[in-house]
Amino acid sequence: MSTLRLSDPGKRKGSHPGKEIHMNYRPAPERHTFEHVSFPCAFYEYGKQILEHARKEKSSYLMHLYNDGTSEGKHKPFRSSEFAVLSKTCVTDGSIKNILRLTLPKPQRTLECRYIYLCHKPSTGDILYFTSELSAQGGYYLCAWTKDHSHLLLNMDADKNELDFIAESFDELAGFDPGSLLPAAI
Repeated sequence: MSTLRLSDPGKRKGSHPGKEIHMNYRPAPERHTFEHVSFPCAFYEYGKQILEHARKEKSSYLMHLYNDGTSEGKHKPFRSSEFAVLSKTCVTDGSIKNILRLTLPKPQRTLECRYIYLCHKPSTGDILYFTSELSAQGGYYLCAWTKDHSHLLLNMDADKNELDFIAESFDELAGFDPGSLLPAAI
């Protein structure tokens, strides 16, 4: 069973103790599954703790998540230098959004992520999970993943910055109801 660990960075000495989130995968999932299923599910369940640990531990936290949570990390461990965390506070339409951009190892296969964006709006407690993932054409798709596991492929202008676009789209996407796309009953 694969395990995603939420540690207390102040208590760790050489190991990675802390709260464990057990995933229903045997063995550890491939990177794509981790980025698109396991990690978003954990984020929506334990969002505040994940945000806190990513802010404090930065690349070492991500390295542990990927080495513990992916089959690739088990076979050839990732290095801390392959990860980075950028924290940005954005104000759009008068509301504050905190966004963590997690820089990941260079994607090797289509749909693996170069970035994961973990977003939080303190005034409402809303959180959102975004991915910037490799397309078959060599570019990148920007996607949002909702708490109910809906996948949204976002159409962003080529000249737009991903971070700015996410900050501007947050309120609309946080309230997204996938049922609203279904045709009305006849």
